[in-house]
Amino acid sequence: MQHSSLQRSPAEIGALAMSVLRTEALLTPKPGLVDRNNNGAHADMDLALLLHSAEVLQPFFVELAEYGGAHKSEAPQRIFAALRSIGIRAEVEMYQATGGINTHKGALFGLGLLSAAAGVLGEDAEIEPLCAYVAEMTKGITAREGVEKQLIRLPESMRWQMSGARGEAESGFYHARKIGLPVYFKALQWGQTQEEAALRALLQLMTCLMDTNLLRRGGQTAVLYVQRRAEEVLHNFSITEIEKFDQELIAANLSPGGSADCLAITLFLSAFSRGRFSPKIMFSESMKSSKF
Repeated sequence: MQHSSLQRSPAEIGALAMSVLRTEALLTPKPGLVDRNNNGAHADMDLALLLHSAEVLQPFFVELAEYGGAHKSEAPQRIFAALRSIGIRAEVEMYQATGGINTHKGALFGLGLLSAAAGVLGEDAEIEPLCAYVAEMTKGITAREGVEKQLIRLPESMRWQMSGARGEAESGFYHARKIGLPVYFKALQWGQTQEEAALRALLQLMTCLMDTNLLRRGGQTAVLYVQRRAEEVLHNFSITEIEKFDQELIAANLSPGGSADCLAITLFLSAFSRGRFSPKIMFSESMKSSKF
């Protein structure tokens, strides 16, 4: 296999991570989420703040990729332990830049680990190896830390599905890899726009993700409601239907932030598909003018 097109520097990996955060923020309309139309179910943040947060985090994604590249021979879990100090500094910087608002904590965790894994794997960084490496780095994390008490009683095979960013990482980003990416790639193969493909992927993720943001805001009832409505909107896909769904979630104060993070992971991984690597993923025009 030829790897000449797979050369990727830490600067390019960091640019990609920042780019997918900006791209996810700009995607419009997104039900319950900040976008170009409105602030979704968020009284404390807007699009400008999300874009600024993404830029603030870029140097840390670069640093994480650099660390991975410089420590390839170390065991994955040792690398993970060392990455924590970088992640903590990135979090502090994010909160300072946003006035204490959590704009990207979950996405920082997932994209940060993927940035480091891409640095470790170098030319061998493609979708499956990247996700497998992150799973190895974070093996056992949901049992060790940060898991809600009620989740401890669940079988390990189920626990990651309800444990947020940690569980997604430990699963090798199951939802992004097995649900978001296939929908995204299939839509592009059908000749649909990047924006439409991303919206379809987002809605598909919303149909099945046990979104911890929704759990915190409205419990399991909210999760099941959003899953059902996302499936209905996906079946009758149109901008009008998505905007209607957006207003419903705003009125109910529900934000599927976990699904947004999974979409960012999906977009990041898409850049490592089939021997290609693109350091930037940005939509070319406002979704407001898109017709499909």
